[in-house]
Amino acid sequence: MSHNWLTGWLYLPLWWRVLTLLLGSLLLACALWWCGLRPMLHQAEVLNRMLWQQSAHNRLTQRALLRQPPPPLLEADITRLENALLPAKYGGGSLAALIAHSGGTMETWQPDNQGGELTVRMGWRGFLAVLAYLRGLSPGIVLSGFSLSEQEGLLLVRLSMVLNDDL
Repeated sequence: MSHNWLTGWLYLPLWWRVLTLLLGSLLLACALWWCGLRPMLHQAEVLNRMLWQQSAHNRLTQRALLRQPPPPLLEADITRLENALLPAKYGGGSLAALIAHSGGTMETWQPDNQGGELTVRMGWRGFLAVLAYLRGLSPGIVLSGFSLSEQEGLLLVRLSMVLNDDL
């Protein structure tokens, strides 16, 4: 069947054969455009738009970063503000006075001959001050255990301490 079709096409006048080849080529080009090139061009356009938006965002971010003060100045400001928020330096005294000075409250204190257990509710900086105080005590206090939990925005600290005379 295709042999008869090809033979019939070959017997057509030259201008008719050229016209059919041109129309076939045009149809093939349209099919390629519709199925292949058009989606790729659309995707390239979308990617180009996204690239432009990202570039604009990066330029704005870069301008914002350039307007900020340098990191050493920011660190100095942070340190200054942290120091302003800290309570006045503790002058010394008892553990209960240190806890009260740090804004904490002593919940329980159960001393015994070998140490004891202390439960305190305080902020993080107060907890660090209590640990520094206990570390400086003589004859040395060893923490045999502790637990930290959060209650009402403060730390609830349970310290189990043992006296260590070997230090």
